[in-house]
Amino acid sequence: LQSGKTGVQAYDDMWSNLQLGKIWHGEFVNKTKSGEEYIEGVKASPVFRIDGTISHYMAIKEDITDKKRSEERIHFLANFDSLTGLPNRFQLEERLNYAISMSKRNNEKLSVLFLDLDRFKEVNDTLGHDAGDALLIELSNRFTSILREVDTVSRLGGDEFIFLLPHTDAQGASHIAEKLLKIIETPCEFNGNKMFVTGSIGIAIYPDDGLDQQTLFKNADSAMYRAKESGKNRYCFFNK
Repeated sequence: LQSGKTGVQAYDDMWSNLQLGKIWHGEFVNKTKSGEEYIEGVKASPVFRIDGTISHYMAIKEDITDKKRSEERIHFLANFDSLTGLPNRFQLEERLNYAISMSKRNNEKLSVLFLDLDRFKEVNDTLGHDAGDALLIELSNRFTSILREVDTVSRLGGDEFIFLLPHTDAQGASHIAEKLLKIIETPCEFNGNKMFVTGSIGIAIYPDDGLDQQTLFKNADSAMYRAKESGKNRYCFFNK
């Protein structure tokens, strides 16, 4: 049965090919008599008479729901962090390379922020790794809530995050860094326990602090360590 979730274009494309005597491959989102939705893989072809005219149409159909879910899961794991759902380093590097090329073309700045949580190990040691995971998930949601659609926040692993901010100069990066520090300071709760952490942020600006992703990452990381050495819970720009 039709679910209503397959676009009209798919049916139009199928029939236009079949009526031209061509084989058609595609997918439909259908549902069973009980109302359960499933994804159906279809191979349809015309059946010809001896004189070459079409007499019938034949279709071979297969429930490919589990296959599609597995493919989606593999794609997700290859591109996103399994805990927070944020883009992983592979996705970040692709987006940064594109952002660098656009910034170069348009003669614009872009900012890379490297953030490391302070006292995160204490949360894991005192409340357990479930609490640490809950903290990372909550903070990831907070980070996403203050960013624009063109921005990217990626979790590199552990308690390290990188922010990519296109069309953003030093003043704009400072504004975002201050907002990040404030939302990190706001305690997160887990099983009735409040978790207090802060953040140290390093900032590198393209093209002033690097012309490629490796240099920008390295310099933002260096600035972050300077923020930690300066007392934590603050941000620092890369200083050549």
